[in-house]
Amino acid sequence: AALFEWMEKIANSITGVVGTFKMDVDGNLSYPQLSKPTRDVLGILPEVLKVSADPFCERISSEDAERMRSSTLKSAKELSPWHEEFRFNHPDKGEIWIEGRSIPEKCLDGSIIWHGFLQDITERKLLEIEALNKTFLLHNAQKMELVGQLSAGIAHDFNNLLAVISGGMEFVSDWMRTGTLPDQKLIGAASNACQRGKELVQRLQNFSRQLPIEPDHA
Repeated sequence: AALFEWMEKIANSITGVVGTFKMDVDGNLSYPQLSKPTRDVLGILPEVLKVSADPFCERISSEDAERMRSSTLKSAKELSPWHEEFRFNHPDKGEIWIEGRSIPEKCLDGSIIWHGFLQDITERKLLEIEALNKTFLLHNAQKMELVGQLSAGIAHDFNNLLAVISGGMEFVSDWMRTGTLPDQKLIGAASNACQRGKELVQRLQNFSRQLPIEPDHA
């Protein structure tokens, strides 16, 4: 009894939730044992979850619910450690992030019991998301700088090509008006400029396929 009281005091002093999660053979889910911080971390009284885990499961984000279900069934089948990070709709705090870790064991009646903890990691996840956003913005800025440099180079190349083509067209125009034989070298240069322009467009198309396209949420 003294040992149990000692362990209970330790569990209640931890900021996260320490306890057991049970899956009966008929599929019923519950939390037979939970530490006192449950009310603060999850916004649900431990006494409620001892009867059924439904109030907890119903508050798991719909985006994470199926993954949670699959990982729990996998852990139960393989008796392998369970670990997940998921979004949870706290009744007072709104959406928070929770990390859970537990070790399962199979009981004589066929039910599975996990021993572990649940911890609020919202602050850590927000910092991670902020860092990812900064990295994305940096990469996006670098990408736009590259596109700007590329655009400037392309504009210069196209201006040169258009100048050659324009000169060739002027000679063709003179020929059609006066019957004077056009400069074949200039006509050949104009033809080559058209070909180089075609190749430049092809390279642009290849480059554009390599750029990630952001979905339009408008």
